[in-house]
Amino acid sequence: MIDVRFAGKFEHHHALNCINIPLQGLREALLELDETASYVVIKQGRRGGLGTFVLDHRHGKTSK
Repeated sequence: MIDVRFAGKFEHHHALNCINIPLQGLREALLELDETASYVVIKQGRRGGLGTFVLDHRHGKTSK
């Protein structure tokens, strides 16, 4: 699970076993994530939607 909120909000409260990759750094972090793994973005609303979009379109590929 990836939490795309700012670090301060993540530190205040987050889901168990969740990693924090703030949305503004998610594209760069894709290079370090396992391409064969599935990820869940934890955050409702626009930020979560954008995070899901970035993950779905990593390396020019879309998930099905």
